[in-house]
Parts: sequence; structure tokens; C-alpha cells
Amino acid sequence: MEGFPFPPIQDICVKFMSILSIHYNFSFDYDTESSMNINQMENGSWHGFIGDLINSKADIVLWLSNTYQRDSYVDFTTPWINNDAVLFSPLPRYTLKWQAMFLALQPEVWFCIILTMVIFIPVFYFQMVLNSSDHRFSNQIWSLSAILPMYAIFQASISVPKPVKWTFISLVFYSIIICTCFTSNLTSFLTLPEADPLPKSLKDLSKMKNLQIDFIGFPGSNIKLFFDDATSPVYVDIRNRMNLVHPKNMEAKMVDMALDGKSVIINYELNGLLAAAESLQVLPQINIFKKTTILSSPVSLVLQKFSKFTEAFNVNAGKLHVTGIFAKMLQSILGERRKKTRGKLKSSSFYQRLCQISKQLMTIAETKPFTMKNLMAPFFILSIGLVISVASFGIETSWGCNKPLSDKIKGSEIPRKEHNLFQKIILINLNAESLK
Repeated sequence: MEGFPFPPIQDICVKFMSILSIHYNFSFDYDTESSMNINQMENGSWHGFIGDLINSKADIVLWLSNTYQRDSYVDFTTPWINNDAVLFSPLPRYTLKWQAMFLALQPEVWFCIILTMVIFIPVFYFQMVLNSSDHRFSNQIWSLSAILPMYAIFQASISVPKPVKWTFISLVFYSIIICTCFTSNLTSFLTLPEADPLPKSLKDLSKMKNLQIDFIGFPGSNIKLFFDDATSPVYVDIRNRMNLVHPKNMEAKMVDMALDGKSVIINYELNGLLAAAESLQVLPQINIFKKTTILSSPVSLVLQKFSKFTEAFNVNAGKLHVTGIFAKMLQSILGERRKKTRGKLKSSSFYQRLCQISKQLMTIAETKPFTMKNLMAPFFILSIGLVISVASFGIETSWGCNKPLSDKIKGSEIPRKEHNLFQKIILINLNAESLK
């Protein structure tokens, strides 16, 4: 008997053959030397497992998928388990950006809001000017017109001039709706940040040139034949970027993929799950990677063409598949591999990182308090405002100290009402009433 050198796969194959050996009273030897190349040469002869079956060096191979190239040379039993070719990718990284408060609304929405505020400034100005016969305070009216939209957006309580009362009320209602939408969406962005983009299909993968593509396999595997024969630009691009990795480096590559988030792996599902059980799973129910099926790949036992054992193995493989014994066998081996490698995993340099990621996955939907990173933008804006206010205060103070005394005396003789903005608003209102 021949099979793959990956220890968990050996466990499944040996357990299966042990069950049959007890039932049919035979012995077997397990060999893995021919596993690394099962390709067909140009002259039609075969390397590896299939070549050994054809040349009677082996009686049975565990396990292989049927392809049109292989079918005419060897016998395949009923498929006894699925070992699909899948794309293993890291789980999305949720990174909180300092500009998150501005991402709550799309750029075109921000543009419309700013445009609305700008449009209302001349509207307020002309409403107040046209309803007043006294134009002495035109500069102050411009200032008031610029401030009123800010009062509306922040829903501040002020004494509003009568000429613009209804316009201001409509702007307040508009601001309430905008602020409510912004606040609710901002909460979502800050508590559950936007995830980094990751491929959901091979088409997405072909567009993400920053990701490294590792292929765990060997010449002649069905997934390698799939990409070699493909003519679609998507598959051709992926094929040209694939980095062939030896199966003995599978665990290391799975760890790099899950922790760094800069690569994806094309591998067989069971191989990847068994490797993850040894080197990635801190908790049995938590996987820190995502898998997307690329190619369905039911696997079978492979025998010599027209072998006298084909019927017996075919019947028993079908029974073990239908009764679910293979599935239970796989779960049992996964559990055993976790227990055997738990001590090795805890002593690894990346164990703490695995625990941190697993904890994040378990608490991703829980409510968490804001951190300073959540509020970086408001504090940044506040600091800029403080710098500007301190600078303007210093400029005004120095300008006042350098002003001649005669100008100060003249300035002190200016009536107080000339400096009181709200008294000017009242005056404008009175003028508007007198016009009526």
C-alpha cells in the first residue's frame, strides 16, 4: 500500500486499512516514497503512485481523485470522502482609522451638507437686509448670516431674527435628520471598524496583487492540472503568481498566512484543517482563517486496472462512507492531533498572538469602550482650534498694546450698543416691524 507522507493523512489511511485487514485477514506495508510526483510524462508513462500501480509495485493507493487522464489506467472505488481544493485566507483585520469619524458619511453626502450650509449664508443675509431699512450694520449681518447655519447644525439655542425665523426652523429640522444619521452611523464605525479587503473568490484574488499566493501541492495533482489547463485570464494570472511550496512546509505557511495576513494558500481542505489542528487552533471551535472552495475533489481508493480487489474495496469504502465512519474517523484524528501538539503549540513563539486573535474573534460582537484612537480626530480638531485661538489672542493683544492712546480713547467713546450683536439683531427686527 502506498500513501502520502503527511502524518495525519497516514493515520486515516492506516486506520482504514487496519479495519479491512481485520475483516479480510491480510497484512499490509505502508510506503510514501512515490507521493511527490504523480504526473504523466509526454510518452504516456506515469510517475509516482499510478506508475507503481501500473508496474505492479503496489496493490492499492490511498488516496487520489479521479481525472480523465488517470481513469483509463487504474481503478477508482466509490468516493469515500471529499478533499476539496480550497483557498485558505486570513480572517479580516478590523483596523480603526483615525479618520473614522469622517467615514460615517460618503464624500458626496459631505459635499451636499457643506454646499447646503454655504447656500444658506446668502439666503439669511438677503432676507435680513431686504426686511430692514437700516443698512448700517451690513458687515455684522454678514457675520450673523455665517453663524446661523452653524447654530442650526449644532442645534444651539439663540434669539433668531424674525425675517429668517421660518428659514432657520427648516434648516434646524434638516440638521436634526443629518445629525441623527451621522451619530448612529458613526457609532457603528467606531465600535465595529471597517475590515481589510480579502478575496472571496479567485476573481477577487486575481485583482489583489499585494497578496502572495502559495500553492501546497505536487506535480500531477488535480488542482495543479486544473490551473495548468486553464485559459481564463483570471486563472492564468493566479497560475503565474503561484509559489509552489513543499508539503513538509505546510504548517509553517499556514501560520504565516493566519498571522501576517499578507498571503493566501491554495491547498486541499483536509490537509489544511489537519495542519491547522496542529499549529493554529488554540480553541477547537475557533478557526482563525477562512476557506473558499475552488474545486470539488472527492477522493477514492486506487487499485490496479481490473484488480481482483476492486469490488471488495469498493463495497467497503461505500459502507464506511454511508455510515459516516470516515467522518467520525476524521474528527477523532483532528482531536488526537490537537492533544498531541498542544504542548508544542504553547511553547511556540506565536502562541500569544494566536490567543489574542482567538479572543478578538470571540468578542468581535461585544460592546467595547472607546479608546483614544476612536476620538483622535475630535482631539486633533480641538488642538488646532486652541492653537488658532491662542495665536489670534496674542495678535490682538500685541496690536492693542501698540495702538496709539488717542485711538483707544476714541474707541472707548463708541456707544456700547454698536458692539452688541444681539442689540443689533433687535434693532433690525424693530426696523422690519416699522416697515410693516
